[in-house]
Amino acid sequence: MECTVLTASKSAGIANGLTYEAPEGSVTIGAPVLVPLRNRTAEGIVIALNEKRERSFDVKGIMRTLSAEPLLPAALIQTLRWMAEKYYCSLRQAVRVFLPADSWRDLLPKEVQIYSLTDAPTGALRGKTQRVLVEFLQGKTGMEASALREATGCSLTTLRNLEKKGILLREVRKENMQTSIPSEIAWPGLTPMQKEVAQSLRDDRRPSLLFGVTASGKTEVYAELIAQTITSGRSAILLVPEILLTEHCIRRFQELLPPERICVIHSRLTASARKAAWRSIRAGNIDLIIGSRSALFSPLSNLGLVIMDEEHEWTYKNEQTPRYHARETAEALCSFANAKLVLGSATPSLESWDRAKNGTYHLARLP
Repeated sequence: MECTVLTASKSAGIANGLTYEAPEGSVTIGAPVLVPLRNRTAEGIVIALNEKRERSFDVKGIMRTLSAEPLLPAALIQTLRWMAEKYYCSLRQAVRVFLPADSWRDLLPKEVQIYSLTDAPTGALRGKTQRVLVEFLQGKTGMEASALREATGCSLTTLRNLEKKGILLREVRKENMQTSIPSEIAWPGLTPMQKEVAQSLRDDRRPSLLFGVTASGKTEVYAELIAQTITSGRSAILLVPEILLTEHCIRRFQELLPPERICVIHSRLTASARKAAWRSIRAGNIDLIIGSRSALFSPLSNLGLVIMDEEHEWTYKNEQTPRYHARETAEALCSFANAKLVLGSATPSLESWDRAKNGTYHLARLP
């Protein structure tokens, strides 16, 4: 089997990927890999799987996969390739908005050490620090090493010594392990008209234009759709045209979901905050993402709904390469992910209004 790998290297001439050999079934679309590149190694991501071809030269093989899970879900890989073709840019240029780090290895789940008490006798404890540590862990199922050290003032050496004595058990886990999602979510105060509109949006699988004047209840309809999506086991993205609007949205939707299940993505996040958010999303810890146009490229593996509020705003256009429009890109992503797209506006763009009138989009109105 052969595969196309887009490398993190910025070397000229390879901006659309290179072909490598891989054992049959050893890699999947979106897998992070380590590959030979000239006289060095490079990180890469598998963007296509191909049948092996007869060649007059040898094709180098993938050295190893860096994670058992894809770095990007298949729907985002398809969107990446679609963007490169649609907006006349290289895959390297397009991938900048998908992977928020120069070193893609930084985006892989980090390993954390969890310490817990065993049933071994504690008579061999030496010193106050060891006793404080053991007493602190009494009744607890375990704690991450960094948090344990901060809470008790113990050193890593103390933890290791107690592990050697059999008093502590150390487990290595991946960070951001998925937690349970709410089984039932309710949004109070929907009017009969809002319920009817929300139902029509759910029932029609076409992209939908929600047309309603300011204060007509579009946010309440959004919330109902998000609640239905999450309780069905899928996740949602809410796009807003301005960063300042994200804080308002968060306050509204914290009534719907626990704060830790909501993630905010926008261009003003620091590099470290963006990478941490990205890893948490990829691990399945987030149900709702709120943000500006860049939130569209979050690595949700179970995307079920994208809502684009104030879809007519010019800020949904990216003025730098890749020069994409978030509305067009959201439509492509939703088609690849089998997700629902809802565009909301009191003054729709001419393009969306025309598509709604000719039946390409489903049109829903709020009086």
